[in-house]
Amino acid sequence: MYFAYIDESGNVNPNDPNSKEYVLTAVIIHERDWFIVQEACRELKLEIWEMLDEDNLIEPPNDFEMHMKEISNRKGYFECLIDDDNKWYKIVDEIFTRISWINTKIICSIIIKDEFIKTDFEDVHKWAFTLLVERLQRFMEKNHPELDEYILLVIDAVNPEFDAIQREHIEEFVRFGTGHGWEEYPSQVIETPFIVDSHIHNGVQLADAIGYLIRRHVFKSLDRNPKAYFNKYLDTFLKKINQLFYRSKSNQLNNVGIKIFPHTFNIVREFWEPFSL
Repeated sequence: MYFAYIDESGNVNPNDPNSKEYVLTAVIIHERDWFIVQEACRELKLEIWEMLDEDNLIEPPNDFEMHMKEISNRKGYFECLIDDDNKWYKIVDEIFTRISWINTKIICSIIIKDEFIKTDFEDVHKWAFTLLVERLQRFMEKNHPELDEYILLVIDAVNPEFDAIQREHIEEFVRFGTGHGWEEYPSQVIETPFIVDSHIHNGVQLADAIGYLIRRHVFKSLDRNPKAYFNKYLDTFLKKINQLFYRSKSNQLNNVGIKIFPHTFNIVREFWEPFSL
């Protein structure tokens, strides 16, 4: 069995002027690698905790996690990095270096909300979720056409109402297909997802870090917030993990490991450059 750890970056409000992109990221890990990944993440968090306070020999608290928004904005446990760019870079670089060592595949769906609101569709999250689930099913079909393996979705909790909607979406997809003209059925996606708290599920924290990186890369590609400090290092971090993105046999990434919607959005050449193998 596979686990697809899923997290979002951005929000689903199509009219939010401060969040013009919405990203759903899935980090796919086979059960045989689960313990190895857990141990790698535990060691990474311990190392980060020690880097935050070199004299602190206490284990990190239970709610300590690799939350990339907090790291980027130097909030919460990472507030001590406000005046220490070198340590900030060392921590973020180490996160993506360690991710690059993990036996995983990454799939992302990206909604460009500026263009989405021009379509007849209304639900940003459902569309992003549909596109992601379709690609997870295609991943399973390609790697296990004999139908001897399945994939379980492990999703970061948002709130009870939203979490219930996500469960309903999966059940709907399994029963009726994705229903957008081509009627794909996620036959190898287990119909009941796990909705979990990210601070105790390391796979979700990996999805958070990758999703945040992808969304910031969209910002940069569209020349939004061009002076942001994080932008200086985006290509460096993306190139560390580019080989982990799921691709076709011909190494195609667009519409395979990364799906951008709507189709009317003009994908600039610079967006794809850090993903070249």
